[in-house]
Amino acid sequence: MAGLIKTILEQEEIQGLNPDFSLLTIIPKATAEKAQLLIFGKGEKRTLKLLTTNNHPEAVKQLLNQIEQKGYRHELFYTTNEGFSTALGRYTILEEQEAHRAELIKQEAKAEGKSAVALMQEQFEQRDSQDPTQFINSIIRLSFQAGASDLHFQPEENGIVLRLRIDGVLHHILQFSHQEFWKYMQKIKFMSGVKMNIDYLPQDGRFSFEASDRDGNLKKIDARVSFMPGIITESVVIRFLDATESIDDFREIGFRGDNLSLLENYLHKTSGIIIITGPTGSGKTTTLYAILKKLNDGTKKIIPLEDPIEYKIAGL
Repeated sequence: MAGLIKTILEQEEIQGLNPDFSLLTIIPKATAEKAQLLIFGKGEKRTLKLLTTNNHPEAVKQLLNQIEQKGYRHELFYTTNEGFSTALGRYTILEEQEAHRAELIKQEAKAEGKSAVALMQEQFEQRDSQDPTQFINSIIRLSFQAGASDLHFQPEENGIVLRLRIDGVLHHILQFSHQEFWKYMQKIKFMSGVKMNIDYLPQDGRFSFEASDRDGNLKKIDARVSFMPGIITESVVIRFLDATESIDDFREIGFRGDNLSLLENYLHKTSGIIIITGPTGSGKTTTLYAILKKLNDGTKKIIPLEDPIEYKIAGL
């Protein structure tokens, strides 16, 4: 938009504009059509660029006053009736995008496993037409529904690689360019509550989101986020924590026979230490929380030392 210096735009020039659809909704379609005034861009210091035929000057004046009351400035551009009709078609494109977005949301609710991965790849191909926040939220949600325990954005020489850890194995899913991933990095930092201008120190954050289970029901998922500086740029790891999937029975984790008896015997001791080791996704945290739930019977004072806290347990 910085290249616009004319206050009169021809139809051919309007066809070449790349409008900001998020601004278009400030003036509803019916109102824009009646007053023949619509927003097609934004300048500096909250200045909106508006297009009009000036066929209805009083209606235009009223709308401009309303825009000023919302804290915006305005810059008017004029066009013919044909040019305005062309610009008005942007509302139709917006409606089609919203309808497509609604359909994607329905598909997301049903997606799991390989179908969730396929939908991620489909949305990735259409990312340029999506709002960055909506896009990255969909990628995170679908990663969880794909069965991933964690989501990795790994910097490499040729770009940022998205990998999912499923059943303990990392799978290459997508690859962003370094330049385009920066805006998604900022969205993740904002959601995680970390400092957005810091990229030279490790940072940890967390946020929550809603995802669908196998029956299509929404449930709250906690995400723990780690930002780690590197040679090229920061790497990001998002660990998914599903409190509804907590396990109370050691047998569900896989303890059997002598191992189960040994663990239960040690839990009755009044002193000592139990060390649990294993690779990412092997069940260390699940086992420790199952132990905490077993010990948390109201007869003991338990003080967990954990950084960061992954799950909340009543009474601890």
